[in-house]
Amino acid sequence: MIKNLALVTGLSVLLSGCAHFTQASQANNAIANPSTQKVTTKDLNQQLMMSVLWVQKSAEYRALCHQAFNIAKLRVNQSLNEDHQKPLAVIVDIDETILNNSPYEAWLIGQNQGYSSKTWQKWVKDAKAQAIPGAVKFLTYAREHGVSIFYITNRKEAGRTATLRNLRKLGFPNANNTHLLMKTTTSNKAPRRNHVRQNYDVAVYMGDNLADFTNKFAGKPMAQRTKLVEKYRSHWGNKFIVLPNPEYGDWAGALIHYKWGATATEKNKMYEQALERWNGQ
Repeated sequence: MIKNLALVTGLSVLLSGCAHFTQASQANNAIANPSTQKVTTKDLNQQLMMSVLWVQKSAEYRALCHQAFNIAKLRVNQSLNEDHQKPLAVIVDIDETILNNSPYEAWLIGQNQGYSSKTWQKWVKDAKAQAIPGAVKFLTYAREHGVSIFYITNRKEAGRTATLRNLRKLGFPNANNTHLLMKTTTSNKAPRRNHVRQNYDVAVYMGDNLADFTNKFAGKPMAQRTKLVEKYRSHWGNKFIVLPNPEYGDWAGALIHYKWGATATEKNKMYEQALERWNGQ
């Protein structure tokens, strides 16, 4: 009886090991041959989990945000001690620069639908976004020292009232129609930045997307974006201050060659092909 039990146990372990090996082989084959793996939008949304958790829960994310605003304060103080022909201003993006929209990204997880203007506008209308750590304190400091704050965002005009309500509720300064420049006919922010520069000297620009600083980054492939970052290397931490956003943005668009209409399977294949892998040897 004991021998039979041992034999059955041994066979179970062997079969379990074979099944595990087969599953591992299938997983490796799926990764090595991404075109054979069918992926849904729900699957892609699931990939957001670690990025969203990092933003919502990690102390490292908060540290990076405080670091960014501390540097911005240094740059504002530096500008205040310089001679200027015009009054000073700070230009900030809104989403993932001063407002945290990670609950919307978290909502997508488990859904079989991607970002849509319809669901995003509902989130904007709720005006429940929280402030990025350090944002209110820095912008309040700048305003108290005579620096004007301009919010340049690609949120649509339809969300103006809700956006202002959200900003005011959190205590952001200059939260009014004059200082909130929203998307109208184009997502290119350069004309709006130029509009501010007509009457102000800009001490610092802040954003989470490279096109928040210059439109030269817009729509560019990954390799060219990297080259442009090097071209502007003296600006980072000086005029240009980047906030961390691992959830979405042009960096993700560049990975799929800005083919936003591609299927989930096609997008996943392009993501996998962009990985730089260790061969395990």
